[in-house]
Formats: sequence, structure tokens, C-alpha cells
Amino acid sequence: MTELSPRSRARWAIREGAVIGGILGFWLVVYLVLNIVTWLLEPLALTLNFEPLFRLARETQQFILPLVLQAATANVALYTLVRVGMLIIDHWRKTSPQAQGA
Repeated sequence: MTELSPRSRARWAIREGAVIGGILGFWLVVYLVLNIVTWLLEPLALTLNFEPLFRLARETQQFILPLVLQAATANVALYTLVRVGMLIIDHWRKTSPQAQGA
């Protein structure tokens, strides 16, 4: 975000919001895929009469959502932290006396 006009700020905010939405969307897809896989394992385990596989599918479904939510939160927090750090460094470079040739 180099310009300070309201239009450029709005574009920047929308672009950053889209990136964060994309990150959350990615983790939502990961959750759905993992949930579908475990959902498909249950009938297979019952058909094969394989109790450990059935238990694994049941137990996996209980911790998939918290695991995915924590990974998504950490990912978005790290992205936000890096972006804020980049903005601070860019601002410092523009306003520091060394950058201005003093």
C-alpha cells in the first residue's frame, strides 16, 4: 500500500481480504476432504468387519474440525503479521533519514 488515496486503500483492503478469504477457503476444503474420507471409511470398516479402522474413522472425525480451525487461524495470523511487518519496513525506508540521503 504505497499510495494514500481512499481508492487505493480500498483496493488494497479488498485484495488483502481476498487473500485471507482464500486461505480460509483452502482450509475449509481441507476439512471437507478429510471429513468425507473419514465418512467413507466407516461403511468400509463395517463391511470388512475391521473394528480398528472403524474406531479410527470415528475418533478422527472428533478432532478434524479443531485441528483445521487452529491451522487456519495460525495461517491467517502469520500472514497478517508478515504483511504488517512489510508495511512497517516500507514506511521506515521511505521516512528514514538514510533513505533520503542525509
